[in-house]
Amino acid sequence: MKQLLIAEMRNKYSDSHAAGSNRIKLEEHHGTLLVNSAITFSEFLLAVENNSKTKTSHD
Repeated sequence: MKQLLIAEMRNKYSDSHAAGSNRIKLEEHHGTLLVNSAITFSEFLLAVENNSKTKTSHD
């Protein structure tokens, strides 16, 4: 799900598509929030998977 949000932001706000004057300028703190959110969400998913594997091996 986060990958879709990151891809959507890239498509809307990057230089890879010719948005011209319609482009919304993102500030550095927006990028920081996006990257840190992606890292946190990824760490959470890995922790859930690890927890699931640990419970399975103890059952």
